[in-house]
Amino acid sequence: MTKPAAQRVGSPRSRFTRWLVVVTSVLIVVSMLASVSVLANQGELEVIAILGGEDVSLAAQVIIMGNMMPAVMEEGSPKKIALPAGTYDVMIMLVETEAMVMPAQAKVTLAAGESKTLTVELQSMGGFMMPGMPDMSEMPEMPGMPGAQPAAPAEPEFDPEAASTNELLTMLQSDDEAERQLASKEFGVAYRRRDAAADLLGLLEHREAAVRSAAMDALVRLGREQPDGKKIGTRPIDDVMDRIVPYLGHGDLELRLGAAAIVADAWYFPHHSIPLLVQGLEESHVPMRIAAAKALAAWGQKSAEYSPQLMSALPRALNDAESQVRMLAAEAMRWVDYDGGERAAALAPALFDGNADVQIKVAQVIEGIGAEAVIVADQLIRAANDSDGTVRQYALKTMGHFPSAAVAPHVGVIAQHLTDTNDSVRTAALEALWAAGPAARPALDALSAALLDPSWRVAQGAARIIQQHLAPDAIAAIPNLAQLLQQDDRSFREAAATAAFAMAAMGEAAVPTLIELLSKEEPTTLYRAATALNTIGPDAAPAVPRLEEILHDDGQHDEARRAAYFALISITGEEPEM
Repeated sequence: MTKPAAQRVGSPRSRFTRWLVVVTSVLIVVSMLASVSVLANQGELEVIAILGGEDVSLAAQVIIMGNMMPAVMEEGSPKKIALPAGTYDVMIMLVETEAMVMPAQAKVTLAAGESKTLTVELQSMGGFMMPGMPDMSEMPEMPGMPGAQPAAPAEPEFDPEAASTNELLTMLQSDDEAERQLASKEFGVAYRRRDAAADLLGLLEHREAAVRSAAMDALVRLGREQPDGKKIGTRPIDDVMDRIVPYLGHGDLELRLGAAAIVADAWYFPHHSIPLLVQGLEESHVPMRIAAAKALAAWGQKSAEYSPQLMSALPRALNDAESQVRMLAAEAMRWVDYDGGERAAALAPALFDGNADVQIKVAQVIEGIGAEAVIVADQLIRAANDSDGTVRQYALKTMGHFPSAAVAPHVGVIAQHLTDTNDSVRTAALEALWAAGPAARPALDALSAALLDPSWRVAQGAARIIQQHLAPDAIAAIPNLAQLLQQDDRSFREAAATAAFAMAAMGEAAVPTLIELLSKEEPTTLYRAATALNTIGPDAAPAVPRLEEILHDDGQHDEARRAAYFALISITGEEPEM
């Protein structure tokens, strides 16, 4: 009987099965032997994390790096691990906590079969500060930082320009000072908020002082607006000026100051504000006195209706303890519709104020008054001796606006200032002597000396006075005029030309000196001397031979030859042969 194939001895399937069993058995044995070998080379590491004296190992994350893929023990799990013998870098982090904790690192070497415990102390960021490192407790939270809240979406930035007038009026009444200032500043942009004046006026009686202040600040800003084409009625602030003026007498100092500032900037001065401004000059508050004086000093003549009040109040203000009030009061006197002599007399004591700025301002206002101010000539001459050079300058300059008769008695004293160390004072003295006209003759010696002054303005001024007013009597000044005529400094060009005209004005008396100058080699000197002889005409006949020599000298400068040519025509009446 034949056996089934499965039972046949030596069949292929039987042989494969026996081979597979043998191989599997061998692999199992090898694997067991390898495991035994690995276990024999391993050690055990336990990591303990300490924070503030407490064991926080369970809350820590531990990363171990060495001769293997990084091993990670997450928070919440035990921190004990079997590792092959070797050296490892261990990093410990604590993230699930409200406090910021610095990660810690340590290096550990583990021997085969060794059990080791690694204790690492973590440090809070609050107690760990490096030089220059900001305090983390004060740093703003950032998205992604432990314990940080999600960043709130940024609110769109407020644009005052896009806000309506009503919105800005609401902001002016806010409890937030920054909002009030923002609105006040926007109202002050006149080309965007020109029509807001009436609305702002309504807030000047608000119960909150901060709101009133913000509203007035906005009105002051609007008051600085330039009118369109400078035409009447183009500034909304002008339309409400009658409602602003009463605030000059308001109980709130800040509102009074604001109203005064608006009046000071007015293009069409509200004359009915003068009585209240005069009251402001008498206040104990210095800022109000200054503001009132500034408004009264604003450009433009004030109505004669209020002149008596102003002529009473402004001289008192010239004695104010504050120099700025005194200076503004002096400027205000310029615009009072009143007799010039009386105004000058009221101003004159302040020429000796002691504050140079005030004294200069007073002199300028008196100068503006003009001939009517001659009543104070004596005071001006005294002020010309002030220790401050600019005061001396303006006192003498003011004298230069007086008629000759008022200056003549003071010519000798004025001439003394031609030796002042300040060249502006010397120039101002010449202005005063020019005003004296022929009456300046007593100053002739001083004027002659001034022809050699190091300042071309002084030299030219002296030559001009001699030319126009004193030529017939100034023969003694000819040598100095000749010296000035020869100046080759470019800055003295006009002064030298004026000296030539001054010599020409002396006529025949100057001819000998001019002929001497024709012998000079400098072409400019020859040109100036020939021009002076041209002006003298026939009385300069002795100069003809030398002029002909210059004309026929081909090596001579063309300008000098041309001047000689025209001088010969003027002197002889004939055109010379070339």
